[in-house]
Amino acid sequence: MDQGRVRFEGDPREVLSNEETRLIGVGIPKATLLYELLKKEGLGLSDKIPLSSEELADQLLEALQK
Repeated sequence: MDQGRVRFEGDPREVLSNEETRLIGVGIPKATLLYELLKKEGLGLSDKIPLSSEELADQLLEALQK
């Protein structure tokens, strides 16, 4: 929501990874931000955007075991 209006609807993983969400001041989980940085650097993470540090840790372990 932004100023009492719904701005985005949908899966939380998609909404929180949307650049527009950041621009209106919604707090993005640190795990999601780190995931995006690591993904851009080419680390072989899954396409499931993590919302928690536990989810990101699981993905990192999986990527490192490959």
